[in-house]
This record gives sequence, structure tokens and C-alpha cells, in this order.
Amino acid sequence: MTAALLGVLAAGGAYWYATRGSGQIQAASLEVRAAVPVSVATATEQDIPIYLRGLGTVQAILTVAIRSVVDGTLQEVRFAEGQGVKKGDPLVDIDARPYELAMEQAQGKLARDQALLNGAELDLVRYKTLLATNAISKQQYDAQDASLSCVQRAICGRLSMKKAPLRKRGTGHAHG
Repeated sequence: MTAALLGVLAAGGAYWYATRGSGQIQAASLEVRAAVPVSVATATEQDIPIYLRGLGTVQAILTVAIRSVVDGTLQEVRFAEGQGVKKGDPLVDIDARPYELAMEQAQGKLARDQALLNGAELDLVRYKTLLATNAISKQQYDAQDASLSCVQRAICGRLSMKKAPLRKRGTGHAHG
């Protein structure tokens, strides 16, 4: 029984120490933490940098779509993203070789058609002489005349191509 009595006294003392003794220590530590040093300074007027950090998406107010007048392989881009450009500024170089080749082929066809035109004109003169002597029919003469007209129209179509000559280097320019 004495052991039980000693156990109850020990438990009671521990309880008293925990509730009363540590409470005084906690109050003393609060008093120590409450003392904060204070300093004094003169107020000045100045800009304060403001930093906003966050996640999100940025959208441009104005955008411009750049498209080419012709298709081709880009050789060089002559502007940087975000760089301002003015009307007439070169923007890109497009590989002009396919267009130069097409131009040379068209010029070759034009030369061929001009040779055909010369031959058709000579044949029409001959057919006119033969028609006057009744050596050929009127139908043969009319067929040669139609052939001459056809070659002339082909040449007129090819000559309209000369109104839009190919610029060297295939340079794309800014248009306003």
C-alpha cells in the first residue's frame, strides 16, 4: 500500500509541476519575445518596384499575318520576331530557281511560237498564190489562215506574261 501511495503522490507532483511550473516559464518566455527593437528613419518619396508573379497566358493586342504572294523554299528570313518593319522592307528571300526555270521554259515556247508564226505567214502567202491559180481549194487556204490566227493568239498570250517580269532573288517585301 505504501507503494501505491507513493505512486499517487508522484503522479500528483508531476501533474502540479506540468500545469503550474511550466506555465510560469511560458509566460516569462512570452515577455522576452514581446520586446522588439524599434528604429527611426526619415520618410522619403521614391518609386517602389512592383513585381507580379503568376501563371497565365499573354495575348498580343495586335497581330499581323504574313503570307507570300508566291510559294517557295525560304532561303533567308530578314527580320526578327517582334521587330518593326515598314512598307518595302525586305522580309524574306525565296528560292527563285523554280520561277527562273519556268520563265526560261516560257521564253523557249515563245521563241518556238514566233518561229511557227513566221512559217505560217510564209505558208499563207504561198497558199494565196496557189488559190489565185486554183491549185488549191478555198478550204485549204482558210485552214492555213486559221492556223496563222491560232499561232498569233498563242503568242499574244505568252507576251502578256512579259508584263509581270520575275524579280531577281525572289525577295519578299513588306506591303502596307
